[in-house]
Order: sequence, then structure tokens, then C-alpha cells
Amino acid sequence: MIEPHCLGPDVDPKRIAPDVHVSGASYLTGSETTIGPGAKIRDSRIHNGQIDTGAVVANSILRAEGRPAQHRCDAAGRTVVAGAERPRVGERAVIRHATLLNTEVGPRSIVSNTWAENCRFGPDNFITRAKVTLVNTAARVRLDGPTEISEALLGHGTTIDRMGYYEGIFSNRFPQVRFDPATRRLQVVGTIDLPHVSRYGAHTINSTNSGKLLPQPDGVLRDFGPYGGLWSDPLLSHEQIELGPCCWVVPWTKVIGQSNAPHHSDEELVVDRLTTYLMPFAIAGVGGGSTQGLVMPGELSNGLGPKQRRGAWVFTYAPGAVIAMVARLHEALEESRKSVADTIVTEALHSALAMTEAMAAEHDVDLSLPRDQQPRGGWPPWIATTHALLTAHLKADLWRFEGGQPVGWRHEADRWTHPAFEKILALAPDALENQVDESSLFEGPDMAPAATVSMALPSAPDSSLSLWERVAAQPPGEGGMKHIPGSSVNEAVAPDLASTESASLADSASTHPHPRPLSQRERGGTGGPPEIDPTAQVDSSARIGPGCRIGPGTVVAAGASVWNSVLDGGHVDANAQVDRSILIKSRVGADTVVRSSWLDETSVGAESKVDAARLARCDLAARATVSPFADLNQVTSKYGMIASGPLISTDLGTNFMSMHAAGRCAHLVALPTPVELDGKTVLVPAVPMIGAGTQVLGTAESPVRMECCFIGSNSVIEAGACVGFGCFVTGRLEQGAYLLPLTLCTGTGPTGHRLGGVLGSLSSTILTHFINWAFQAVGPEMGPAVAELVRQLIARAIATVEAELARRVALASRQCRTGETPVPPSDAPLDGYTDAQLRAGLTLYQKALESGAWDIAMQGDRLRFISPKGHWEERDGTAFWRKQQ
Repeated sequence: MIEPHCLGPDVDPKRIAPDVHVSGASYLTGSETTIGPGAKIRDSRIHNGQIDTGAVVANSILRAEGRPAQHRCDAAGRTVVAGAERPRVGERAVIRHATLLNTEVGPRSIVSNTWAENCRFGPDNFITRAKVTLVNTAARVRLDGPTEISEALLGHGTTIDRMGYYEGIFSNRFPQVRFDPATRRLQVVGTIDLPHVSRYGAHTINSTNSGKLLPQPDGVLRDFGPYGGLWSDPLLSHEQIELGPCCWVVPWTKVIGQSNAPHHSDEELVVDRLTTYLMPFAIAGVGGGSTQGLVMPGELSNGLGPKQRRGAWVFTYAPGAVIAMVARLHEALEESRKSVADTIVTEALHSALAMTEAMAAEHDVDLSLPRDQQPRGGWPPWIATTHALLTAHLKADLWRFEGGQPVGWRHEADRWTHPAFEKILALAPDALENQVDESSLFEGPDMAPAATVSMALPSAPDSSLSLWERVAAQPPGEGGMKHIPGSSVNEAVAPDLASTESASLADSASTHPHPRPLSQRERGGTGGPPEIDPTAQVDSSARIGPGCRIGPGTVVAAGASVWNSVLDGGHVDANAQVDRSILIKSRVGADTVVRSSWLDETSVGAESKVDAARLARCDLAARATVSPFADLNQVTSKYGMIASGPLISTDLGTNFMSMHAAGRCAHLVALPTPVELDGKTVLVPAVPMIGAGTQVLGTAESPVRMECCFIGSNSVIEAGACVGFGCFVTGRLEQGAYLLPLTLCTGTGPTGHRLGGVLGSLSSTILTHFINWAFQAVGPEMGPAVAELVRQLIARAIATVEAELARRVALASRQCRTGETPVPPSDAPLDGYTDAQLRAGLTLYQKALESGAWDIAMQGDRLRFISPKGHWEERDGTAFWRKQQ
């Protein structure tokens, strides 16, 4: 049955199979739209999509939206991910509540409660509550959310089941590596294809944009490139991350891309020690918070240097993890190849040994010498120890398996033992005492809030669906999921629209009430032709699709498009698009798109985009991007913004970015940065950037204040903290902390702050994130003010530090005269720093100002460096200031 009102004028009815039911609020558009035999369509808005035989599409949007995006996951372009030219749902695939844009779903896959854009999912995938952007998957991939995957290839067998931000290549390649003494080089003698059974902990963050620069002509940075508009960046580089098929990344670990060098073969990849590549049986994050660079099989890595890495650690200290990995691999392999699992650990040991021999050749280490005769410090003792351990593991024949089960190993008293393990203890006497198992490495709380990633209006059950298909297409309960206490959002896609419950934001003093309850009439669309109240003002050129309920006093302007939505008052401005959403006394600006969202007493400015989000009592300026996972309450913005995750009671007085599986943010005040220009104060709306998983825990009494800065992933910013321009924060920033401009904060308390430290170690980040993002946000008209940012903020910091040192001298003089111990004033923000810290910071600030490195001017349409004292050189993505000779 096909109801005429459900077909747009450009749809060819001959492309719709005769047994397909297209009725109710469904609306099909696009001359390429095709529905195959036996497909089930319900409340879907499908534009130029193809639904294959037996597929089920329920409460969903599936659209082709312009040219699909693509992304090179590695510099050589061996791995490229791309969206679908034509959206497609494969044979017998089931779509539940997903909003899918330029996305293809493979045969027999299930996509549930999921927003996706520019993705291609392979066959037999199971994807639920996962925000995915520009992702391709192979067969038998499982994504259990809430989580976020972006710009990634997920190889066959990949499972992501923890909250985090994942990008890069999740590969199936196991390179077999050998060392050739004649050429003193590594060689890849073979590559084994394996299911990707690696394991990732909660709040793993992959970062392929580490603030490095793109290669510059003749290695010199002369200007900031052309103006491209908000969120563009002509300077920022992309560094590859590759994760092998049997590796581990433990919770709260940041995996940082390090090299953008092209690798046209596996051999080129394994010889580049800067490329962030976790090889099979490598592990990251144990005893640390990050990793980068090449990690060989069995190695533990928390960085690049020998003090941050431990060769053969997994085989020596975590045999239970190895045994568990082999069991998973054996189960995942097809029946004809299960024997591969029995030899894979030995293969990994041989590869690791070969790589250690190559390191020995590189560092002129004589491996025939005992460890205690090697040079002390640096790589020689590390290489000798690793070589000895790997050799012992191989000679002891510890890693034999039969049918995926270990031979000779016994699990007793929470430890794995083996008769030949004494040979390992001779080299690592604490291996049993400090043994860890896989479960202990991955235990701990997953603090992620449940995520609302797509919403559907409740409607009457479709009798054309079988009982199983109706269950698959509906969330539990009457039109909604139950609320989870302690969560800031609902558990899944279609919320209980009648719920009056409110939720507290964990670790925050503020509560986040849900939008007000709706009447029965307001709760759902019509399930058929639209109903428009006589007092509503709908322009004759506006397009009102099926399922819509347009309430009293609502205004829909010229060229606007509304489908399957409830509009209770408010305005939809010219050429705006509203699909499958609820708007209560809200305004949608011109050329703005709102999909699968709920807006309550909210205004969203022109040229914005709101997808699968909840907004209550918000006032957002133009060019806002509100992403899936976003749950905004009492948020105001004056400039462009990107928001993802819970954002509560926040005032954004500058351009702002919080994206990539954001944590939670309450009572934040984001401020523009003042500079003096021609005797007048100009407020520059430079961009604060909040990384994935960050928690901003302000309160109404003690909000967090910040100017343009970089808050690293998984950081915690406590109430009352104040973050100045150009600061870089990782870890925890304590309550009431005050950071001077360009301070590097890597630890809790004043001892973990390095005044001016960003100038000393993160020049590339200043160039890419603090200056260029500001320029791209505000444009050439404000370029002269942007040019002054760093120089004037350095001068301001110098004056503040000098004043504090002078105050301390005066206090000390007074104490000598009177014998009193003066109490510092309560408004002395630098009181927690030692004199030595202040003087060290003052030196950094003064050297930076005197160097001329930050002398910038607007010349023509570009920001350019103008100092005759030197120039910026770019080497391997890092900027270095070179004095003029």
C-alpha cells in the first residue's frame, strides 16, 4: 500500500516494490529513491536512498546530502574512508531510530539508536547508540555506545564497547618482521590477516591532530595561510594512528599521532619509529596516561623515550592478558584458520626480537655483552634487557597453544605460572610478584553519561510490520525509554516525552531539568497528513510534510521545510529545515537544519545545524553546530560554536568548540580576549577548545572562566578556576586556580603549573590553535587585533609577574621592620607560586617578547610574521624560531 501523500513529486512509483507499505508520516523524495520487495518502511524520510529486499527502516531519516566526504587515514592514502554517494540499506538489514546521512548499511547489519554521517558499514555489523562520523567498517563489527568514532577504518571483527573517542586505522594486518644483518634493516617477510580483537578501555582518546604544522615550502613559515572561514585550518597537520589486531589500550589513555610521513608499504610503516602504531600484543597506558610512536609487539609504552617504555612487558608481566587475547582470536577466526591463533604469540616474539636487533644496530649496541656491561642510561640497557627477555621467552618455549588454549600454563592464586617461567624470573625477578591480569587492567568506572543520539516522535504501531520487527523498531515502553537516575540525558533514542523527571549532573552542583511535559495532543505527530492550526501563519512557499502538527501562533516562513514534527508556537525562519523534531515556543533561524531534536523555549541562529540533540532555554547565535550527544540547558552564545555532550548554565561570549564525545560542562563562562588597538580596546572572540571527555565542574557561585585555551582530553576543571589566553591544560585544574596567559598545566596544584610554558614547548599549538583558529573565526577585518594577541598577552603576563614579585619584596621588607607576618590579600591570584616559579616564568615571557617571534601584522589578506630578528622554521611538523644570523 502506498498512500499518495507520502510520495514527493520527484519519486518514480515504479521504483517502489508493490508489496511495500509507505503510509502514515512517511515521506519519500528523490528521483533515485528505490524500495525493494519485502522492505518495511515506517515514519522514514528517505531522499535518494536505496532500500534492498527485506530491509526494515523504522522511525528514521536516511538522506543523500550533497557530495559525500572522504578522509585519508594515512598520508600515503593506503587507507581512505568515504561516505556513500547514494544512501543504501542492504538486504535484510534493520534500521531502528538512526538518522543516517550519506551512509550505507551492509546486508544483515543492525543499526540501532544511532546517528551517522558519511559512513559505510559492512555486512553483519551491530551498531547501537554510537555517534559515528566519516567511518568505514568491514564485516562483523560491533559498536556498543555511547561512544564516538570519527575518521576511522574499523577492520573486520572490531568491537568498541566503551565510552571514548576513536579515530585512525583499526587494522587487521599482522606484519611478520625480520632483521637483515647484511643491510642492517628490518624486512616484512609476510603479513597475516587477523580479526581485530584488540581491547580498548573506557575514555580512550585517539588524537590524530596533535597541533603540528603541515609541511611548509622550503621549511619556513611566513604567514598563516588564506582565510577560509570558521573552523577551517590551512596549517594543522594530521598524524596517522594505527592500532594492530591484537593490542590493548587501557582506560583513560590518550593515543597521540606523531608522524604524518607517508607509508606505501607495511615495511615503511614499521621502520618509522615516530608513527603511532600499536603492533599486535603491544599495550599502552599502564602506569601512564598517553602513548605515541611505534610500539613493538609485547611492549608497554607511555611515550617515546626509554624511561616511558618497557620491552617484552606484556609477555613477562601480563601472561593472562596474552592468554585471553589468543582465546578471543581463536574464537573469532573462521574454522579453517583457527590454527593461526596457536602460533601467533611466537610470531609476535620473533617480530619483536627482530625490531630489537634493528634498534641495537641503530644505537651500536653489542648484544653479545651482558646487560650489566652495557653503557648506562639511554637506549643501550633498554635494548639489552628487552633482547634478553624476548630471547628467554622463545628459548623457554612458553607460548605454545593447542586449540587456542595455552600448553603448560596453570592459573593458581590469581597468577599464571609455567614450569619454564624460572628462566624469565632470572631476568625479571618481580615478574610473578607484580603480575597483572587483563581484567585488572580494564576495571574501573565508565563515567560516561547515557546518550540521546536520535529521537523519534511516537506514533501508532504499523500493522505492516511483524511482531519482531515492531519490537526491533520501538524502544521499551510506550514511546520512550525509562530515565536513568544520575544521568543528564535519557538512556536511548526516543525519550519518554511525558516524563516529568529531572536528572542531576554527576559531580556538579547544578541540576538539569528536562523540558516540560507535553499534553497528549502535543506528544506526537499526526501519523498521516499534516494538521495546521488556523491561527498558524504558514507561507505559501513553505513545505509541510506528513506527520506534522503545527500549533497555534506558529510561524513558518518562505521556503522552509517541515516534516513529521510538532511545532508548538515559535518561528521557523526562511529556508530552514525541521525534520522529525519537537519545537516548543522556539525559533529556528534562516537556513538552519534541525533533525531528530527537541527544542524547548530555545532560539537557534541562522546557518546552524542541530542533530539528535536536546536544547532547553537556550539562545544560540548564528553558525552553531549542536551535535549528537548534546544536551544543552540554559546556554547562551554570541558567536559560532560547536557543542557536544551535556552543557549546562553556560555563557559563551566567544567562539567556542566542545566536540568529540565531550564529558560534561556546567557553569562555564567563555570570554573574548581584549587587546588594545589604536587606543581602543578590541574584544577578540578567539576559540577555547575543550577536548573529549573533559569535565568542567563550575557552580552558580563559582563558575569556571576561560579565554581562548586548549583543555586536553579527559581533563577536570574544578569550580572557580580561571584559565587565561593560550593556556594548555591536562589532568586536573584545582578549585579556584588562576592561570596566567600561556601557562602549561600538567599537574594538580601550583607545582604542576609552568608559567609561560606554552611558549617554551608548544609553539606549534599557539600558531595552529590560538592564532589561526581565531583568525579563521573572525576574518581579515579583525586580523589586526588577532595579530596583537600573543604579544600583548605576554606583555600583560610580564607586568603581572613583576607586580607580584614587587609585592613580595614589599611584604618581606615590612616583616623585617615590624616583625609581623603579613597575610596576603585574598585577591592575590599568584600567591601559591614560589619565587623561583615566578622568576622562571618571567624569564620565559621576556625572552619570547624580545625574540620578535610573535611580531605579526595583517598585510593584504593574510597574517604575516614581520620581525627582522628571525623566522619560524617547520621541521617534522614542529615550529622552531631561528634567530637571524
